[in-house]
Amino acid sequence: METSVGTSVAVQSALRILPQTARRRAVAPLALLAALALMVSGCATTESEDQLKARALDDALAVCKAAVRANPDDAQCRYYLGCAYAEKGLLDKAVVQFTEAIRLDPKHADAYYQLGLVCHDMGLLDEAILQHEKAAQLKPEDADVHYNLGVLYEKKQMPAKAADEFQRYLTCAPQAEDATKVKQRIAELRSKAR
Repeated sequence: METSVGTSVAVQSALRILPQTARRRAVAPLALLAALALMVSGCATTESEDQLKARALDDALAVCKAAVRANPDDAQCRYYLGCAYAEKGLLDKAVVQFTEAIRLDPKHADAYYQLGLVCHDMGLLDEAILQHEKAAQLKPEDADVHYNLGVLYEKKQMPAKAADEFQRYLTCAPQAEDATKVKQRIAELRSKAR
């Protein structure tokens, strides 16, 4: 594989601009796949960021599809394909892949988490809560799961549960950048719960 300055710049650009469509959505695996796809295919540095983003996601999706074809019973491959579909906005296809990843590995906490995010994006709040609760059972130290559960409970007008989840978030991530705002949010939710 040729490693040129242009490719290095392209990979750095891809990692910088890959979308962060939802707060605390785990996109690192997809970013790595997109960077790999860009390194293999090469990249013209004259592309706009939007063109580069679209191409990186298309390349990552192609890599993920190939991995699933080669390893149809691999939960991690299904998970990555689900992430790629979610980033492309193909939510129904993402649901299928995350569900299959969970079927193959019922302890795949990240698949439950991502499935919950997709359900949230689709407006299926009860299902999103269910999936995030499963992720929290499997990975109770995951701050992002608790944060998103707090958001979901707040949307469902359940202030006490929302406050509890935001408190768990702070317990897991006491140095979080948004800790002060989250503490204020907890206080507001606790006053609503009374």
